[in-house]
Amino acid sequence: MSFSDDLTTCMSPLPAPTVDGANELMEFLDQLHSAWESSGGDEEMLLTALVAAGAVTGIDEAALATAGTVTVAAYLAALVACSVSVLASDVWDLISSNDTPSWLQSDLQAQAQQQGVEQPEATA
Repeated sequence: MSFSDDLTTCMSPLPAPTVDGANELMEFLDQLHSAWESSGGDEEMLLTALVAAGAVTGIDEAALATAGTVTVAAYLAALVACSVSVLASDVWDLISSNDTPSWLQSDLQAQAQQQGVEQPEATA
């Protein structure tokens, strides 16, 4: 299976963003997080509100409609968890990268530790 297929499977029943790999997913996560913060960062803000406002692209709106009322915070958490699940130990490369925003490094690291993904010695 491809990265995109694995991500889609993990995210089900929530819609997965249309991305071709880990770097695109990290960009999507950062754009979503930035749009959410720019909109006030309310924990109860629905993902559909950001999509409807045009602040987020790359999510199938029809699939989103069937997913119900998911908050941006819950969607971000699910994406981070699935990122770690799909990437396994490769997630540590993203955590140690200067290109990964600090908020995302922290979230990925916490999730990797929670899932028991061991850190390779090269990134320790």
